[in-house]
Amino acid sequence: MVLDLELHDDIRYRLKKRGVTLSQISRELKKSPSTVTAVCQGRVKSDLIQRAICKHLGKNHPAEIWPDRYPEFQSEQEESEM
Repeated sequence: MVLDLELHDDIRYRLKKRGVTLSQISRELKKSPSTVTAVCQGRVKSDLIQRAICKHLGKNHPAEIWPDRYPEFQSEQEESEM
C-alpha cells in the first residue's frame, strides 16, 4: 500500500462538498474513524470502506479512486476497450 495524503485530502474535500465526513461513514459502517482514515490514506485496504466512500462520491467502483489497489479492474477495463 502506498500512503497518499494528497488523495486523502482530495477525498475529504470532495466528501465535504457532498455534506459527508469520514466520521459519518465510520458511524454508518460501525467502524472506527481511525480505520476509515487509514483506508482513505492508503495505509490499509478495506473493500467495504472503499465502496462506502465511492458510494458517497457517486463512483461505481473503488478502482476509480484507487486504481493501484485494483489491478484486476484495470485489466478488465483495458480488455473491454479493445
